[in-house]
Amino acid sequence: MQQSKLYTELANTYDVFHQKHLNYSKIAKQIDSLLQKHKAKKILHVGSGPGRLSKILFQKYKYDIHLLDVSPQMISLSQDLLPKQPHTLADMRDFYLDDEFDVVVLAAGVFRHLLMDEDAQEALEKFHDSLKIDGVLIIDNIFPKKLIEGGAGESKKEIKNKGKTITQYSNITIENYEPTIARAKVSIRIVSEGEVSFQEYEHLFRAYSQEEIKKLLKKGDFEFIEFEDGIDEASYFTVAKAG
Repeated sequence: MQQSKLYTELANTYDVFHQKHLNYSKIAKQIDSLLQKHKAKKILHVGSGPGRLSKILFQKYKYDIHLLDVSPQMISLSQDLLPKQPHTLADMRDFYLDDEFDVVVLAAGVFRHLLMDEDAQEALEKFHDSLKIDGVLIIDNIFPKKLIEGGAGESKKEIKNKGKTITQYSNITIENYEPTIARAKVSIRIVSEGEVSFQEYEHLFRAYSQEEIKKLLKKGDFEFIEFEDGIDEASYFTVAKAG
């Protein structure tokens, strides 16, 4: 699983863009609603990124939270936000924590970086090992049909931040249909004090169907509980329990 420049060299740009375009408060509220059903308080947040979502879950909803991410740059950003919360730098397919959690949470498209079933199974094994008996797993995904019909194509986003104008041009193409794997090619144009610079990156990601998720969970010794609405009509949450 190769790290995209978006999560390493461009971590600060990622953080600036997502503060505007990703509704962390809404995601946190949805996750809190799911966690209340299962009386979970101790979270392992996998793919915690810059820590914005973790901060809301910790400060507003009072969850005990451990952050895990594969990017040193993202870990650095989240440590600035939550200096007293534990952080782990690791790949979600290969980590060990001498602790057990009520819940493992993957949000904001983290699971989609696991392109092959083998990758997903390795990660699910680690999640299972990190959970208490009957602990809960929450992951979000994109519907493959929604991605194919409406998610692919070109888009443009622009923000102004600290005297800079940052414009992001994205082009998403479908590389494979079964399983559904897409390629995102992105160009970023930054204008600062009259100077213009460009950054480019690309990465692959996978949209898992609900049927695919159920099969993977069963192989990983998880009991499927329910699907819930995602942050938009193109996504959904899966809730499962460690067997």
